[in-house]
Amino acid sequence: MQPNVIYLSDASFDPDTGHAGIGIKNLSSGQTHSLSLCATGVNEAEEMALICAIEHALLNNHRNSVFVYDNINIDTEALKGFYAPMFEKIQFMWFKREYLKTVDRLASQARPKKEKLPHLALLESHLGSLSEQMLVAMFMPLARGDTYGFLCSISQAAPFYKELPKGMNNANKLVLSLLRQLGSKTLRDKLHERFGNVHAIKRIALDNFLREVRFDESWIEDARNECRALVCA
Repeated sequence: MQPNVIYLSDASFDPDTGHAGIGIKNLSSGQTHSLSLCATGVNEAEEMALICAIEHALLNNHRNSVFVYDNINIDTEALKGFYAPMFEKIQFMWFKREYLKTVDRLASQARPKKEKLPHLALLESHLGSLSEQMLVAMFMPLARGDTYGFLCSISQAAPFYKELPKGMNNANKLVLSLLRQLGSKTLRDKLHERFGNVHAIKRIALDNFLREVRFDESWIEDARNECRALVCA
């Protein structure tokens, strides 16, 4: 049997942005690894950190490993049931947070800072490369009902719905406000003809909306792909 290799793992989660930093360390070699990702909550972020440590052990052929974590809510029995066949021996140990300061610091440093996260200014910097159809296709997955149907007719695309944050009942209004503020006069005229006059929503509210729905640059590429057939035609 291989000698024991001990891994530490931790996550630093920001509930305001839904982003988390992940930190892991192999105590036997001193090797560390960190990354950032999206999560639905602190428990999911902590479990992802533990899974990253397990995957790192497998990648480096450490088949007798002990994984140390500090979130007692993680279902380690389920993880053990899934990963046990891939190891000679796999063990999980819960320690208090103060014993994992090294990976806690790695996770905090890996978590994106709020001011660097994508927001309205980032989107505006890409507007020159987006057609009207692409702009509409980018945000219509957040719309519902008749609003979604009308935007389908404008973009000639029908992307799948994106999940909305729980309790968000004004998504249609926010999507239409975004399109009015970012779109051309032609687009604004189409929206006015269908939905009439609507009071403009302040920029800070639109920024918050983009953060809540976890907008990032991948949405821009998704919109381009959705409308690629139109571009080719």
